[in-house]
Amino acid sequence: MELLGRETFGYSLQTHLTAVGVFLLFLAGFRLGRAVVIDRLRALASRTSNKLDDLVIELLDMIRTPEQYLVAFYLATRPYTLPVWLHRGFRAVVVVSVTYRAVTMLQRAVVFALAAATDDPKDPAALHTRRTMTLIVNSAIWVLAVLFALSNLGFNITSMVAGLGIGGIAVALAAQAVLGDLFSAVAIWLDRPFELGDFIVFDGFMGTVEDIGIKTTRVRALSGEMLIVPNASLTSARIRNFKRMRERRVVIPIGVDYRTPVDTLARLPGIVEAIVRKDDRLRFEQVFVDKLGESSIDLELVYWVRSADMAVHMAAKQELVLSILKAVQTEGVEIPFPHRTVILRQ
Repeated sequence: MELLGRETFGYSLQTHLTAVGVFLLFLAGFRLGRAVVIDRLRALASRTSNKLDDLVIELLDMIRTPEQYLVAFYLATRPYTLPVWLHRGFRAVVVVSVTYRAVTMLQRAVVFALAAATDDPKDPAALHTRRTMTLIVNSAIWVLAVLFALSNLGFNITSMVAGLGIGGIAVALAAQAVLGDLFSAVAIWLDRPFELGDFIVFDGFMGTVEDIGIKTTRVRALSGEMLIVPNASLTSARIRNFKRMRERRVVIPIGVDYRTPVDTLARLPGIVEAIVRKDDRLRFEQVFVDKLGESSIDLELVYWVRSADMAVHMAAKQELVLSILKAVQTEGVEIPFPHRTVILRQ
């Protein structure tokens, strides 16, 4: 006991041994705990397809050896009374080091979360939005980290927080249109009403989506020009997405002469139905005598094209119309021009 109470450099041997024990115990405990956790997570990762365990392993591997020694040394020197300047300087180094490592780990977790939010992390349609969201979240993390570090270093951050709040309100009011488009881009990314390459119709415009940016979406119109549309306008508009259409419904009116015999008129729906059913690209729905028009007796044919491809639709429609014309002519039925009979009375 006398040996433990003997002072060296102003402190007892027991204090020195306690400091060394804390230093070694922290290092050993941290490394042993990390090794156990990593081993178990790796064993779990081999049995599951979940990538969360891989993220935890990566985050643990990000903690460097110098940082471990720095924290262990800081905890070990707590029993000692250091000079004020040395204590503050050492504390500042530890706070900055730990804060920096925490920020880098959070940034990696943010990248993982944003990539997992989509089915395909390499989706080009969401690339710009993911980069923007990563920049925004990382900026917020750094602001909070700086405030945390300053607070732990003894600075009064109340006025800074108030200034950031007032400045944030001013920026939001001044750039509300830009922020609206930005959040609309996030909504498009999350909800995915359309993607790159989709053919869409909105507010009387139509075209193929070529780029989804932070503020605007670029749509190539059928006439060739580029439509640059604010994202907020797209999220508030009714959008028709033709690329996601599995089948295309087509309605074709057929007008025949009033002089067509009733028996022949009754056979026409069956003839037209047989023509449609012969084409494997088409799915018949119905055909019927619709109404007595001004110049003709009107039939209506409804069928589905088993493809969303416009080229397939047009080719099948052309062949169908020609086949119907041939069948109608074979039956001796005329398809009249629009005409009107005028009776003049003296």
